[in-house]
Amino acid sequence: KDVDLKIWPFEIRSRIKHVENANITDNEKCHLFVDHCQKKLNDQNEIYRNQLRYRTSHVMDYTSAMELTIENLVQQGFRYQRIEYDCRIALVQYHYVDEILKRQYLIENPNENQIQTFKRFCKFKYEEAITKYHFNLLKQCNPEHFTLNSIRNQLIGKSSVIDSIQDVTVRKKLSKHYIEVAEQAKTVIMILARDTAERKMHHYQTKYNMEMNRVWQYEKTLPPDQRLTPTMIHVMEKCLANIDARLEYIYKCTAKLFQLNTNVL
Repeated sequence: KDVDLKIWPFEIRSRIKHVENANITDNEKCHLFVDHCQKKLNDQNEIYRNQLRYRTSHVMDYTSAMELTIENLVQQGFRYQRIEYDCRIALVQYHYVDEILKRQYLIENPNENQIQTFKRFCKFKYEEAITKYHFNLLKQCNPEHFTLNSIRNQLIGKSSVIDSIQDVTVRKKLSKHYIEVAEQAKTVIMILARDTAERKMHHYQTKYNMEMNRVWQYEKTLPPDQRLTPTMIHVMEKCLANIDARLEYIYKCTAKLFQLNTNVL
């Protein structure tokens, strides 16, 4: 029962915690809660659709091309939210797979050492993957483009000590110098951040590989009945792959959001 409940996201489990009904299990409560939320969402969606139909029916010469234009404008306005929503939905799926794989591993009746091995592998894989994708994200950042646009935007329409200078020539020179210094500083910071991220990435990659090698060498010294079973190894590999896939997806979503912000600057 506890394992089944862990499959559900925390947000759902926390909502049904105070629901008292002895006739159904917590798992069934989660199902009912999700069904209820989906029904509310579908009902609200239908209300909005009816409102749209009503309003467009009173517009002269309303065409499908006009409707498509409106849809495109709405989608462009919700690009950020769309990426965030898609990411949240995907994370629920990854969480579900994680819990299923953990359950499959426990079905194999692992001993305490095998359970701890599984946990260590997951921990080291997470550290290895998150530092890898963090470094990849920083590599995509173009400090020249980012700093130039962001600094110029900060200067536009913003009063400062420089703006109070009466001499136009002096004011322009100081503004240009300010931009150049700020650009150089931010570029240096970005480079330092990338270098630091790269060192961390290599550190955790080495740590992960060493742990993998240590465990497999240790496995060879154990009696056959105490070694990881083929099923355990298979489940563990799938779990590690799922961890990497989850973090890769988060990285891709973050990169998309960063690209949108960069285009706005």
